[in-house]
Amino acid sequence: MRGVAGGSPIRRILVARGLRDFGDGLVAILLPAYLLALGFGAAEAGAVTTLAPLGSALMTLRAVVAVARLDPRRLLSAG
Repeated sequence: MRGVAGGSPIRRILVARGLRDFGDGLVAILLPAYLLALGFGAAEAGAVTTLAPLGSALMTLRAVVAVARLDPRRLLSAG
């Protein structure tokens, strides 16, 4: 079986998505545990854990809106 680097583009995308999702899940577990270990209260740790993905979602939405204004041909050739 070939390695991931020599695999099809679909396989590489799926592996990348899997790694990203694993990382997101790991952070969702470790962040509140770390904050609690630092002495933050449960409500504070919960607020930070809630606001972190919300901030990420807002930044992603902002990037999508900014990219939508660009010429798709220029964007694809830059990519």
